[in-house]
Amino acid sequence: MNLKALSILSILSFQSHAMMTLPEFIEGAKHPNARSHACYSYRVPMTFSEYLQMAVSDRLITPDVARQAKSNYYFPVIDMYEYKAVGVCRVNLRTFTSLD
Repeated sequence: MNLKALSILSILSFQSHAMMTLPEFIEGAKHPNARSHACYSYRVPMTFSEYLQMAVSDRLITPDVARQAKSNYYFPVIDMYEYKAVGVCRVNLRTFTSLD
């Protein structure tokens, strides 16, 4: 987990008691930080599908966010300390072990 990336992306904060909704995800994808250097250095030791499935199962994002993420290659950034979605990043080829 890249803590520097999380601190930069925490600018896009969401309600701590709620999961990320589709309007929040879309707004986050439009933010300049979604394509920042911090996003490109973010690494997740699982596939893109596993990551999204985990986030939906743990009620961090809604299923429609996962569908939108899969279709446009942006992903919700999960703060592992607070265990909530804190922002959105553009996927690159090294973010996940596979983009399945």
